[in-house]
Amino acid sequence: MNADIQRIRALAKQWAQLANGNAMKEKIDAWTKLHDLHPVRPVCIIETELMSDFVTQTELKCEDSALRGVEQRLLHGIKHATLFDDDYVLNRAYKADFVLRCENYDYGVGLAYRTLENHAVVANHPIEKPSDLRKLKKRTFSVDIEASRSQKNFLEDLFDGIIPVQLQLSDFNLPQISKYVFDLIGMENLYFWMIDEPNAIREIVGYIKDDYIEKMRTLEKSGFLTLNNENQYAGSGSLGYISDIKRSADARVRLQDMWVWIESQETETISPDMFEEFFLPALKEIADLFRYTYYGCCEHLHDRFDRIEQYIRNIRCVSVSPWSDKKIMGKLLKNNYVFSAKLTPQFISQAIPDERSQDKELADIFDALQDKKLVEYIYRDVYEYRNDPEKFRRWIAKVKKLY
Repeated sequence: MNADIQRIRALAKQWAQLANGNAMKEKIDAWTKLHDLHPVRPVCIIETELMSDFVTQTELKCEDSALRGVEQRLLHGIKHATLFDDDYVLNRAYKADFVLRCENYDYGVGLAYRTLENHAVVANHPIEKPSDLRKLKKRTFSVDIEASRSQKNFLEDLFDGIIPVQLQLSDFNLPQISKYVFDLIGMENLYFWMIDEPNAIREIVGYIKDDYIEKMRTLEKSGFLTLNNENQYAGSGSLGYISDIKRSADARVRLQDMWVWIESQETETISPDMFEEFFLPALKEIADLFRYTYYGCCEHLHDRFDRIEQYIRNIRCVSVSPWSDKKIMGKLLKNNYVFSAKLTPQFISQAIPDERSQDKELADIFDALQDKKLVEYIYRDVYEYRNDPEKFRRWIAKVKKLY
C-alpha cells in the first residue's frame, strides 16, 4: 500500500470516529429540534469552507492530485470538528457529487465570469437590450451515470469500507433567479427596464424560473434527486436536519421531500412594490414545488418580509443579515420561523477582531428574539483563517453564554 493511500485511510478512520461520536449525535438532535420549531437550545456554526487558508498546502501529504483533493476535504472536516466546539456536523458518509452535464450552460449567449483577486466574481452581462432576449437558448441537464459510478467505485476502493460513500446532487436547491437576471442583463438594465421595458423583465424572470423548474423536474423524473436533510446546506449556512423530511415509501426522492433555498440579494435596492410585482410570483412558483423554504441570504428583509410570507407559505428559516433591522425582524418572525442570524464578517475576519462590536451584535440579536432558543447563529463569508483559532473559539464561547 503506497503512502498516499495510507494517509487517506488514516484520515478516514479519524473522520469515522468523530462522525459516529456522541458529540455529533447531540448536535444533530439540536439542529433537528430547532428546525422542528421545538428547540432545546440555539445552535451556532462558523463556515470554514470559504477560508482559503484553513487547510494549507504544507499540511497536505498526498502526491497524487486526485487523492490530494480527497485528503484536503477529509482534513478540512477533521480540523473543523476538533478545533471548534460549534455545531458543525461531520456526516457518517462521505458524499460525492453526481457528475452533471449541461448543454448551453451559458444560456446560449456567452454568459461568462471572471474572478478578481478579492474573491469577487464578475459577470459579462451579455444581454444588452430587450431584443437580445430572443437569443437565449434552452439549457438541458443530465447525469453522467457511468462517470458518477466510476467516481463512487474509486472512493469506495480508496476508503476500503472505513467510510461509506453516497452520491448526491449539491447546490441544486438554490434557484438564484435574481442573480441570473443580474448576470445576464446587468444592474443598470435591471433598474431601467422595470420602468421602460417591464415586459422584458417579466420575460427574463419567467425564462430563468422555467429553466430552473424544468431542470428540477427532469432530475426528479430520472430518479437522481437526493435528500438534503442532513449536513447539506438547507440555506445560508444552515444545515438541513429536520424530522419530517424522509424518503418516500418507494425510495424515490421528490421535490416535495426537500428544502429549497430562495433568496433575492440583487433586488434589495428595488422597492418592495416592484419586488412583489416582478419577482415574488416566480419565487412562489418555485417554493411551492418543495417541502420547506429557507428564505434569504445577505439582503435586508425588514421592509418586505410581510409580503414574502403572504406568497411563500412553507418558510421554515429566515436569514436575518447584518443589513436587516433585527428588532423589526424579531416582531415579524415571532415564533413562527427560525431566526437565522448572520454575524458581520469584518468583526472577526480582521487580524484583531472587533469584539466590542461582536458583543453588541449578539446582544441586539438576543434582544430581538421572541423565543431565545429559536435561533441559529451563523458566521459566514469569512475568507481568511490566519491560523488563529482562538478568535473563533472566543466567539463560540460568547454565543454559548447566551444559553
